[in-house]
Amino acid sequence: MPDLIDLRFSQNNLQDFADCPRRFYLKYVLRLAWPALQTEPVIEQEHRIDLGHRFHQLAEQFFSGVPAEALSETAEADPELSGWWKNFLTAKPLSFPGKRHSEFMLSGNFHGAKLLAKYDLLVVNTEKEIWIMDWKTSTSQPRRSRLQDRMQTRLYPFLLVESGKVIHQGIDIRPEQVQMMYWYPDFPEQAVVFQYTEEQHQANALLLKNLILEIQGMQPDDFQKTIDTRRCRFCHYRSLCERGDKAGNLLEYDSEDEKDEFELSLDLEQIGEIEF
Repeated sequence: MPDLIDLRFSQNNLQDFADCPRRFYLKYVLRLAWPALQTEPVIEQEHRIDLGHRFHQLAEQFFSGVPAEALSETAEADPELSGWWKNFLTAKPLSFPGKRHSEFMLSGNFHGAKLLAKYDLLVVNTEKEIWIMDWKTSTSQPRRSRLQDRMQTRLYPFLLVESGKVIHQGIDIRPEQVQMMYWYPDFPEQAVVFQYTEEQHQANALLLKNLILEIQGMQPDDFQKTIDTRRCRFCHYRSLCERGDKAGNLLEYDSEDEKDEFELSLDLEQIGEIEF
């Protein structure tokens, strides 16, 4: 079995472990490719993944200095993408003053493991506040309580406080300076904002430490399947685990509590990172 000590931890693989330890093992330890469809219909699935990817590209190009007019012309090829883009150009995220860092990769060592995060946008404003902004292109918006419990909401501010002083003039970042916003182009006026605190930071440190130590101490047979079989409907490995051979319906994907979004899932193991 590959050495779990060398595994790099991101919000993707930590969330997979929280959802189903067996899926984590198959995907990140064995790196097993399994051909099961994630959802039906396939064409619509591919279209939504492509839309999410293209929206993130437009946002990155915008913050890199490409004129909005040129990007708007690109978005016009797809009515849904064009609507998202118009919402973006008039949205609250663009009104935040400060130095912006788009598609920013950060890593840091924590209890002998490496943590990774890729931020859609970081904004350091004149009040020394730091905003984490994340674009969510799902067609439904999960409950705030669901978002609050996601590994991304826990890992991203934690890693920024621990390792992000490179964007803060070399000065340590205090948890109270950090706010995280989830922004949905389908719901432009309903951004979900979380104010980070020292208490949350300490709780996240303990959670991440325990998760990492638990994973690193496990043997292959310890990675058990989830007892919540609803999650299996949208899992590539469901037939391998004898949890069904029919893909879940895409129309149900966003409305399921256990599936908060449907968009491109970035595999941080496959790309380089900037380490500080």
